Parts: sequence; structure tokens; C-alpha cells
Amino acid sequence: MKTLFTIGKLSVVTLFITSLYTPYLFANQSNFESDYFYAGAKFGSIRYQHGCEPWAISCDKRDNAFAGFFGYQFNDGLFIESSLIDLGEVNATYFESGLFVPYQGEMKAWDIALGYDLTLSDNFKAFTKVGVVNWYGKNSSPSFEIKDDGFSATASVGFKYDIADNWQARISYQYIDDLGSNKLGSSNGHIGWLGLSYQFKRQTQPEPQPITPEEKPQKVVEAKVIPAPVVIEATKVVPARSVTALFAFDSSQFKIPPNFNDFVDHIKTYPTTSITINAYTDSKGSVEYNQWLSKRRAEAIKTNLIKNGISESRISIAFFGEANPVIDNNTEEHRQLNRRAVITASEVEVTINKEVN
Repeated sequence: MKTLFTIGKLSVVTLFITSLYTPYLFANQSNFESDYFYAGAKFGSIRYQHGCEPWAISCDKRDNAFAGFFGYQFNDGLFIESSLIDLGEVNATYFESGLFVPYQGEMKAWDIALGYDLTLSDNFKAFTKVGVVNWYGKNSSPSFEIKDDGFSATASVGFKYDIADNWQARISYQYIDDLGSNKLGSSNGHIGWLGLSYQFKRQTQPEPQPITPEEKPQKVVEAKVIPAPVVIEATKVVPARSVTALFAFDSSQFKIPPNFNDFVDHIKTYPTTSITINAYTDSKGSVEYNQWLSKRRAEAIKTNLIKNGISESRISIAFFGEANPVIDNNTEEHRQLNRRAVITASEVEVTINKEVN
């Protein structure tokens, strides 16, 4: 129980510290492809559910566990992982033939499992994995030693937290079914893990190159001249105006595009314009995830406009995920152009005074 309590305290401290520093770590975070290799280590506490026989005089069926692991992330969800594990030992004392006889059971193993990540936020994921364990055990006393090996099923659940571009922390629970044999004795294993891994991600993608839309020429429609000695009233049609913002891969961080400040001045100058934000993604990832990501991009721009003093009632958003690409998604350069949001100010008609010479 003391080991489990220590691990619990460490996990709380780890999550608290990473939550404080994450905004700074991700402020200049680079973007990587979604498939990569990774490797790491983890420390935990194991409890052997049936580690001793009921007639044991004493029984210590808890111990520390250690493991090194490596894996391959196929995409944003699917991964495969293998671990080399020291599962600690069980110590028991039995009363036999008038003597107190100590027994010690040791277990080591390697496992391989297929897993799936569920994205909860930009840097926080839940995961589950199932697989098989190949165990190697030894049971010994002062007078004999027995060895055996075999296979058992295993399953894990937990959480992953990206603390930097290449570093990821994790906390998890692993269950191993029927660990051992009739020859050694068997037990179900319950393990709590804390781990840290390094992700060998491929080279960063190029920074998005802004698209500067061409401005439409303004046209002036003159109204009928109102008889007056010096001035006449005229109607001026201010055409719709738009600006395009590009986003990094799998990100909703709004980077100010060129001409955006001029665009904000324009909609402040003409307060009767309405603003529409249409957001999109490239084709990587699931349809549902891309729909959610495009919504976040639209909301990020809306939040920026409100901070610039634009009334929320003037702003409407729409999000289309990977639909309506401006170009195919066959290359990274093309996908970059599809990760966009188009901010449009509506056409507006205003009245001006025109001097008569």
C-alpha cells in the first residue's frame, strides 16, 4: 500500500507541474506527421491477486515493477507496443514438517499489444490496449527450485499527456490474466504504471504560407441629385471583403495573417457589416475529428475578433471539416492550403456627401 500511495502522489505532482508549463511548451510547438516510432520506460506497483496459498503463515504479494517499452504509432488513433517487464516477486512462509519454510516466486515477461488513442484535447489522450504476455517464472525454497514459462492475456487503460514536442507522460492500469501455471502456481496480476516516452517524430512540416486575396474594386452608385446649392447625397456600395488564415497541422491556434489588421479596421469603419467565418481542415484524420477541429478553428478566430472590439452579434461561424477543399490533398503543400479559414465581411451600402463644383 505504501508503494501505491507513493505512485499516486507522484502522478498528482507530475500532472500539476505539466499543467503549469504546458502553455509555454506548446507556444512554439512544431507540427509532425502522425506516424512515428517511440520508446520509453515505466515504473509501477504490482499486486498478485492470488499470490499465496490460504494456509500461508505470512504473505507479501506486492512489489515494484519496472519496464522498458517501444512502439509504433500508425496514425492519430492506432498504435502497437511491446514491453520488457520485471514483475517483481512474491514472498511467503509456510509451516511444513514442524518448520517455517520461506518461498520466493519471481516473474519476468515481455508483452505485445495493439492499442487505440482517444483524443480528449490538443495534448491529452485516453488509451486502451489488449495483447499477450510471454512470462518466465521461478518458484524457490531452500530445498528446491522450479521454473516454467507460458503465455497469458493482458489489457490496459490509461491516459497520455504531451509535455513537449517529443516527450509524453503516461499513467495506466494493466491487468494480466492467469499469470503462471499449475506447476508454479498462478495469479491474476494488477499493475499501476507511471511512464515517460520519447517520440521519434519525422521532420517538421513547412510553416503555412499566407494567401493574400485580391481586393475587389469599389464601385460608386450615384443617387439622384437633391437640389442643393453646394452638396448632393450619393450612395456608395462597399463590396464584400475577405481574408484567409492558414493553420498548422492538427492545430486550432490562430496565427494573424497579412492584412488582418486592415480587415479589422474595415469592419470597425463599417459597423453594419456582418462577418462570416468558414473553417476547414485537410483530409487527414477521421471525418468526425476534422469536423470538431474546424469548429475550434472558427471559434478561435471569433474569440480574436471579439477581443478586438467586434460585437458577437455581428459574427457567424460555419465549419465544414475536410469538405470543399481548394485543391486536392495529395501532397503536404496542398494539404497546407486546405487547412484554412475564410473570414468575410459582407457588402454594405453607405450614404456620402459629394461636393458640387
